Amino acid sequence: MTVKVKVKTPDTVTPESRGDWSWHEHDLAGYDAFYTLTQHGSLSAPEFQSTWRKNGDHIHELSFPVEVDNADTDGDAERVLALDAGIRKDVTAVVVEETGKQVSRPHFVRVTDRDGMRRRHRERQRLNDQLAELRRSGRDHTAAFKTVQAEYERVNTKIQHKREQLTHDVANQVVALALVYD
Repeated sequence: MTVKVKVKTPDTVTPESRGDWSWHEHDLAGYDAFYTLTQHGSLSAPEFQSTWRKNGDHIHELSFPVEVDNADTDGDAERVLALDAGIRKDVTAVVVEETGKQVSRPHFVRVTDRDGMRRRHRERQRLNDQLAELRRSGRDHTAAFKTVQAEYERVNTKIQHKREQLTHDVANQVVALALVYD
């Protein structure tokens, strides 16, 4: 199965008007899991995200969020693990019975090394500001620019690795809580 995607992209490196953009159509191969999700939910607007690979390559991804409707269960589940993942806060997890009665006390999944992440984000912002200033002054082809850009990529890679670590840590805590109340 394929997904037909229409994307509006710039025709120049630095588009200055609406006329510098044009539409392009692409047929993308999808995953079976994606099609299964779309059968149980509704496809939301796609999101275009910039990210860094572990090897330092800067890539752009087009993700297709699917809002999954409440699925019918086979009736065997007496309890569920309810999660509230905040945008800027930690994850809150609680076990509830099928009646909605809370079985466990709320468990706050804490994100570790929050200060380290803030420090890395400030460092990345500082380096980004330096890169912008070098571009504005026309020095974006100098050795100084390449040095700052390499440092920016290094910090960005560290942030990405830390995010992956934190995601893994949160997942482990959630699974552990589910096992305690199984």
